Amino acid sequence: MHKRRVFTLGLCFFIFSFSNISGQSAVGINLGLNNAKFSGDQPTRGWIGLNRGFTIGGNYSYRLSQAFSLQTGINWDRITGSYHWVDTTDLEEKDSMEYEIRGVSIPLNVAVWTENGRFYVTAGIRITSPSYFKGHHTDYSVDFKDEVRKYLFSAEFSAGFIVPLGTSHLFFDLIYSQGLTDLNRRIHDFEVSKFPRTKIFSVRFQMGIRFPLGAEDRFTVTKTNKQ
Repeated sequence: MHKRRVFTLGLCFFIFSFSNISGQSAVGINLGLNNAKFSGDQPTRGWIGLNRGFTIGGNYSYRLSQAFSLQTGINWDRITGSYHWVDTTDLEEKDSMEYEIRGVSIPLNVAVWTENGRFYVTAGIRITSPSYFKGHHTDYSVDFKDEVRKYLFSAEFSAGFIVPLGTSHLFFDLIYSQGLTDLNRRIHDFEVSKFPRTKIFSVRFQMGIRFPLGAEDRFTVTKTNKQ
């Protein structure tokens, strides 16, 4: 818990330090829905259901130029899904478990903007720190928190656009994230650890609002039509 607080305070210091450099910074809030799935070792007697969840958080963007910007923030994420086991004799479903993952994530991305300042694509990494991971059966729950890594890294790519609202603007993103690190930090034996070698990939739709800081504003949409 102490490390997570230091990490969060460090991010806040980084954001406020950059916001004082010039008027090319913007801060905002965002929320989104995601569909995620486990990749890696599949259960030998069943399958993994689709994970659904949501995210909410704050974001910060620093515009290096009209064409490039740095984007980061801090998000609270929640993902749900299911494991389904089957009877190996008659191939009928024998048991199932609903699971839930919660955690804090920090994206670190570089954005490339179109000439008119309306559309952009990004690439970077996302660092996630799971704080809650439980599987829920009908009569009891299983805590997997001690079996997962403290920090997970994912490669992230997105495309988005902004809609001006006076000095502020709405933004809409479609984000693809591919896990780079194994979620499980223990023995990769499904019978022993109850959790196999696994990575998470997800597709997320996100929207939010940003408020540029300072007198100058490189987040303004411009017309590119030429005579």
